[in-house]
Amino acid sequence: MHTQTLQRLRAELESASTLHLAMGRIATRANPAAPTAWTGPLLEELEDLTDDQARSTPTVSAMSLLAIVKHSAIWERRWFQVVGAGRRFPDEWPSVRPDPGDDADVDPTFVLDAGDTVASVLDRYRREIAAADEVLATADLDRPCGFGDIPDTTLRWIALHMIEETAQHRGHLDLLYENLSPNPH
Repeated sequence: MHTQTLQRLRAELESASTLHLAMGRIATRANPAAPTAWTGPLLEELEDLTDDQARSTPTVSAMSLLAIVKHSAIWERRWFQVVGAGRRFPDEWPSVRPDPGDDADVDPTFVLDAGDTVASVLDRYRREIAAADEVLATADLDRPCGFGDIPDTTLRWIALHMIEETAQHRGHLDLLYENLSPNPH
């Protein structure tokens, strides 16, 4: 994503007329059904991949397309529902944190389980997007968040943070997709 575009999105969000409504989705409060701007086409392309292609690591990193989308789904839930709305989920972060003895170099939100498929990860991500949409549609953007560890954080800040994270992960997805062998284009 170009710096100018990110700055424009940041300015729009700060004006209180724009909300982040999913991985890269931007819509106004008046029109929460606005079409996706950044990830719609890529997620559609991901649906057309086999599970093996989506799990492959076509670059020198250990990152895969499916792992990035799984990570994005997890943090969509954490930021909007846990931090923003103050919801708690049994057996999940922050109540359960990774074991300090675990491999510190591996973020567990990027680890794929045997049952993670293109269909299951995209379904989870879309459910988390819908839940985030609900939080954004029903809450005051400037109220303090419901997560006591960061009391000065507002839903507006979370939305802006997720736009930045989404832009970064969108770039990662594009690079990985372009390096699939054979390239599915």
